[in-house]
Amino acid sequence: MRKVTTSPRRLMASLSIVSIGLGQLSCAPSNANDAIAPVAASTNTQAASEFQVNYVTALGAHALLAEKPESVVLDIRTPKEVAKGHIEGAVFADFYADDFAERLTRLDKETHYVVHCGSGGRSTKALSTLEELGFINITHMDGGLRDWNKANLPLTQP
Repeated sequence: MRKVTTSPRRLMASLSIVSIGLGQLSCAPSNANDAIAPVAASTNTQAASEFQVNYVTALGAHALLAEKPESVVLDIRTPKEVAKGHIEGAVFADFYADDFAERLTRLDKETHYVVHCGSGGRSTKALSTLEELGFINITHMDGGLRDWNKANLPLTQP
């Protein structure tokens, strides 16, 4: 998996462009055959060299979890959503809960996490919180559990 880094100045320019089009943001890759689309993001100079985000499709996440079983799935869906099924071994932190950030502080910040929600919106928003809390190695599963299900990948029932 490649990691792409960028300077804080270039990143800020990119974020400005992205923020203009957030209403049209899609988590799906531009080419359905692109399993991995890595990007590194940081909004401050100190974290720029540490905080890494890689973006993968559901198939890319499944392959990554098989290749790196020490990775932890971070499911940020609601308990009601989790009750319908989840990725085996996932840890949970409800994005909408008042104690969401506090729950994240209980996690090991140096562990590699594959973060997802239902479709990719909440998990995309959570990336800035993960960065602020000092996490350094995050993979975002684009399309969330919706795309995991579309790919007929396995789920565990609670």
